[in-house]
Amino acid sequence: MRLQARVRIGHLQHPGFSGGVLNGVGYRSVSQIIPTPSPQLFRRYFPRIKRDQFNYLFNRYATFAVADVTTPTIVTPDYVQLPLETMSRYAAVP
Repeated sequence: MRLQARVRIGHLQHPGFSGGVLNGVGYRSVSQIIPTPSPQLFRRYFPRIKRDQFNYLFNRYATFAVADVTTPTIVTPDYVQLPLETMSRYAAVP
């Protein structure tokens, strides 16, 4: 298992962990399973995405996780990657 430390922005990124696992050991986690579509949660992070595309990306049951992508990316119908760069701007860092 290889962890990618993002020291310059104070984050740790590692694919394959759900939010609950990392939260349980004390890390703040962005990766979460959202069982009820909640697109409004993401509008503040991605205000420039057009309405139809935004709805397609976020109005779904899915696991949402940060990754080294430049835009939100649907990997499988229930797995969406969010840009680490974008999400790190909103992270609560001690």
